[in-house]
Amino acid sequence: MRNTLLRTPKAIMFILVLTALAFIISCGGTAATAVPQATATAAPTTVPAPAAAPTDVPAPAAAPTDVPAPGTVPTAVPTAVPAPAAAPRAVGIQGGVPPIMAYAAPLHWYIWECPTTSCMIATAPLYNQLIESNPDTLDPTDIRGDLANSWDTSADGLTYTFYLDENARWWDGQPVTADDVVFSLNQMVDEVAPRPRSGLIRAPYESSRVVNAKTVEVTTKFPSAAFLLFLGTEYNKILPKHHLETGVNMKLSENALGSGPFTLVDEDIDVGYEYARNDDYFKEGRPYWDGMKAYIIKDSGTAIAAFKAKQILLSSAVNNLMVPQILQLGIDTEGQGTVTWAGGSFQGMFINTKVAPFDNPKVRLALQLAVHRQPLIEIVTAGTAKMGGPFPPNSWYTYTEDELAEFPGFRELNGEKHPEDIARARELLAEAGFPNGFETTLTARQVSNYVANAQILVDQLDRFLNIKANVRVMESVAGKAAFRSGDFQLGMGAGGAIIPDPDSVIGDLFGPIAGYNPSGWEVPRLSELFELQSKELDRDKRRELLLEAADIMMFEDTEWVGLYWGMTGRYHDNSIQNYHAPSSEATEAKFEHTWCDPAC
Repeated sequence: MRNTLLRTPKAIMFILVLTALAFIISCGGTAATAVPQATATAAPTTVPAPAAAPTDVPAPAAAPTDVPAPGTVPTAVPTAVPAPAAAPRAVGIQGGVPPIMAYAAPLHWYIWECPTTSCMIATAPLYNQLIESNPDTLDPTDIRGDLANSWDTSADGLTYTFYLDENARWWDGQPVTADDVVFSLNQMVDEVAPRPRSGLIRAPYESSRVVNAKTVEVTTKFPSAAFLLFLGTEYNKILPKHHLETGVNMKLSENALGSGPFTLVDEDIDVGYEYARNDDYFKEGRPYWDGMKAYIIKDSGTAIAAFKAKQILLSSAVNNLMVPQILQLGIDTEGQGTVTWAGGSFQGMFINTKVAPFDNPKVRLALQLAVHRQPLIEIVTAGTAKMGGPFPPNSWYTYTEDELAEFPGFRELNGEKHPEDIARARELLAEAGFPNGFETTLTARQVSNYVANAQILVDQLDRFLNIKANVRVMESVAGKAAFRSGDFQLGMGAGGAIIPDPDSVIGDLFGPIAGYNPSGWEVPRLSELFELQSKELDRDKRRELLLEAADIMMFEDTEWVGLYWGMTGRYHDNSIQNYHAPSSEATEAKFEHTWCDPAC
């Protein structure tokens, strides 16, 4: 969809507040780095000073209608699609090294241990998956071959036989073999090592075995539509067995050894990283670009100026621009660039359940009841987001937005937070021993809408519960390190549907080893429900299990106070050809299929 503009009168009332929040965000982190000149024909080598967030942005009323709904679940296991032949490229268009945006430095370069989009974006062009979400379409269930040219599925839906491309090889010249695949899959499900997203295949995965050098058989515990979708994400890369078995530290960029369309040639943690074309790539004709230069731009004003000046041609899956800023960028660059939208990001506040007073479930439930979600949706997303129930609202397996709006914690009265919910939240705090509230810290990385959400939340917690929360703004990598080490009380984040299946939401947010559950919170009945639903083939029965799970997290206990399911706006210059905004931030990030016309 091109430069879509959606409007709601109510949202316009909040634009001045949004402007103030944008100022807070721009002041909360390190100074932005000027974007160097990418090629001899690129725009000037400096980026104009960050522009203030626009105050006259028309506000949208609803999410775009031609984007797949977040969390849509396939009704059947995807079927095999052959790996693509080289797509046609415009005559006379040669290579180029496009400048692209990265929202933060990668946390590290070891994709299996990657808990964040930053390292997924950085590593995606270096490695291949066994299969992939088709970058030439907008259908999130359209799976095609990557390292595997094709595959067969057994009659009972439990076993897949994958046939690897005969020409696939690692950068050191060694062939990609079935041994690499078996080794990689077994490592992804390692119960001891951190596997925040690659490990989401653990539930259905049973085993794999080598049939011959280029054939591997993979067996699952039960038929699972989610299994192939997980294998198709950029987190489930196949890595070289012979390289990892040397004990090399894969978190360091200099130790990357992939099979992908691009090789890594340079990294500067403060500036960005650079790729070069893999001339020995096994897919004939791919990639089309001679390389890519990714520049780390944390400040939204700097990013907007760089897009307008054509110094940056493509935004990353996360780009630190708020919805009204993306909308305004689309207006300002009409004819030059395109804004597209994807859904599935669940913004919320997660809780360290190991530290007082949040080790008390009554305190956690009080937070769930007291948050007023509707103003957050209007202020921060300009009305585009959906209510933050545990699962994407309006999906077949959960509640609708209308149903959520009637529930305690989600309901309003005359446009205000429902007084009964505030009263009950205060009762819970008193029962927990905090009738007069307490002081705490809310940590927000300078990414996406996190700081804006945090500023509104601390005001609500103060007004409704007398909880005095200080916002601690941190750079992305430092913030992630703080969360992993337990150095936080409350934290802002976003996760959810990296594939269109509830298993993705559970694995990312609610499971005991989920990336956004760093304190390991677990409710026995909830864990039981999660396991039962993942194996249930009857859709109606699966829905019943998931509704019970949602009720527990909304009305009994939780470590994740969901705010809203938001839309993510992406920008690309119209010179970028064959680019389709991914339906999920975890797919289609290798860029082997895109080219420039005119030349980059």
